[in-house]
Amino acid sequence: MKRLLCIWCLAAVAAACGGDPAKRASDYAASGDRYVEKGQLKEAVIEYRNAVKADPKRADVYAKLGRSLRRLERAPEAYAALTRAVELNPADAGTQLEVASLLIAAGDFEAARRRAEQALKVQPSSPDALIALGTALAGLERLDEAVQKMEQAIRVDPSHAGAVVTLGSFRLAEGKRAEAERLLRKAAELDTRSARPQIALANLYWATGDRQGVERALSEAFAREPGNRLAHRAAAMLYLVTNRPVEAERHLRVLAQGEHPSASLALARFLASQGRRDEAMKSLEKTIKAPEPEIQAASRALHARLMLGGSSPDAKAAVAEARKAVQLAPQTAETHYALGLALAAEGNYDAADAAFAEVLRLEPRASVAAVERSRLGLARGDARAAVAAARAAVSAPAAGVAASLQLVRSLRAAGRLDDARVELESVVKRGEPTPEVRSELGWLALASGNRQAARTAFEQAGATDGLVTLDLLEGRMDAARERVRSQMAARPNDPSLLILSARVELAAGKPADAEPFLTRVIELDPRALDAYYLLAESHRRQSNIDRVRADYERAAVARPDAVVPTRTLLGLLEEGQKRPFEAERQYRAALARDPHAGVAANNLAWLLAEQERFDEARPLAEVAARELPARAEPRHTLGWILLKSGRPSDAIPLLEAAVRMAPDRPRYREHLEEARSEVRRQQQARAAR
Repeated sequence: MKRLLCIWCLAAVAAACGGDPAKRASDYAASGDRYVEKGQLKEAVIEYRNAVKADPKRADVYAKLGRSLRRLERAPEAYAALTRAVELNPADAGTQLEVASLLIAAGDFEAARRRAEQALKVQPSSPDALIALGTALAGLERLDEAVQKMEQAIRVDPSHAGAVVTLGSFRLAEGKRAEAERLLRKAAELDTRSARPQIALANLYWATGDRQGVERALSEAFAREPGNRLAHRAAAMLYLVTNRPVEAERHLRVLAQGEHPSASLALARFLASQGRRDEAMKSLEKTIKAPEPEIQAASRALHARLMLGGSSPDAKAAVAEARKAVQLAPQTAETHYALGLALAAEGNYDAADAAFAEVLRLEPRASVAAVERSRLGLARGDARAAVAAARAAVSAPAAGVAASLQLVRSLRAAGRLDDARVELESVVKRGEPTPEVRSELGWLALASGNRQAARTAFEQAGATDGLVTLDLLEGRMDAARERVRSQMAARPNDPSLLILSARVELAAGKPADAEPFLTRVIELDPRALDAYYLLAESHRRQSNIDRVRADYERAAVARPDAVVPTRTLLGLLEEGQKRPFEAERQYRAALARDPHAGVAANNLAWLLAEQERFDEARPLAEVAARELPARAEPRHTLGWILLKSGRPSDAIPLLEAAVRMAPDRPRYREHLEEARSEVRRQQQARAAR
């Protein structure tokens, strides 16, 4: 009996839980309506979803679900629900227009046109349908037809503010500013409660450069609808453009209180731009796992970049995060840029360069990526590549001072000081010099031998490295050492300061004291090329050539992307040890990596010429002369090779150029006189015949 009773109870419970599907759908829908009234849209969505699950034929509930999702700014889900609603009830013109509106926002104007025309078949005189159709036609660049639809909507309902607003927008697109402003002001009079006409007026003033007009219109929009999100977006943009971050943040925070993660992402980007890393990271917590792949990808890309900041940058974690971003959005330049920055921070320069190249493939005008490629060129000792990338950055339409400064640095590294000076002068003319600009002024002054001007510029810039360099040149070792130590008190593990400390000790003739600084740099970053080179110099000064050679070999292993400078240095070392065949092997290894490596080509050409292998040497010397146009050495090398090959007339212009560029090198003048003497001898020999 007890068993029968249990079965009966279960059946009763099942019947109670089941019930009439239509009744359950209505109950769920009614519950959803109550949540909407309270502004609890997430809860309403759950109830509406339960309703259509119970009764999948309820077009009205699909429409309510779509509208709630739209208010939550979940456009793809809203589109799916509203589309299902009109499939179930094609006569619902209002929902058709909501679908058309979503399509317009997504830029699918042709599909929006079809939806608007379907709505007009149901309601031939609907102003809203005419407005939607006109907007879609405008998006299809059929502006004359679009204007006709707006004018028709106004004839149907002269008091319809939406039609007047849209027609005003079209007049602005036609360049008829006065007519557009008249229409938008009329719309504001027709509809004194909606913010829309004032937002349209703000857009008009924005398009015409009237920033004060924008602010007035938005102020009126907020007076009408304090929570209007379009108005908050417009205000945030206005204050960002006019460099008023406090006001911009207020509107961005209002937007971020909404449900859609894109607003939190916008706030995070703003906070990151203000250097407020921790706050930006917190804002990303709402977006890092967003269901939309594009938002999650952008969030992870920003997260990766933020990981590279702070007191403890984590390049490895940043690379992993950026790779996830690229997987989510492989066709987005932003994700590849973040990956490039992370890889560069990790020291993987080749992969970083490939990432920045992908940014430029996706977005050819991205000057920031070209700047980063130039920086990588300098880090790898490839001044030619650095100059080429910097020129590409400067030529981009949105290029700023950063691109020009990178070009200045690259030209300076390539020895093209006159070109660097011209470029820097153009930067100075643009406005008050920043510390970075003043620092470059100092380096160029120093390169020109004007130490006083250099010191003034470095002091104004607060450039410790420049001031230390001057101290060392002037023999003020104690001052240089104290200057670096004062900085290291606050940043004891700063690689740049550790390198600077090592340079001071080397300049002071204490190579052994430089070693601990360099060893610490390598511990912090096993790929720090400068540290290996300076360590090798320290060992060279202590006459420990085997350790020098080992340091360079370690650098080559640690940084395969820096084969060219490392193998070139090894070649110089082997030459100094009178091992020409080993030197040749090292230079050839450098050129195998980069056939345009000017220093390696020049040195190998000279080495081969000394062995009278002139046919092999001449092409290499030509490469060096082409790649190092501001250097005297390759001109001397090529000129000497031509002289020894029996072509003294061809050698003379090259040797003359070498003497002009380096008048303090007597060997160049001797070879020039030898070439001139040989030309005279040949002329005399011809005359004697």
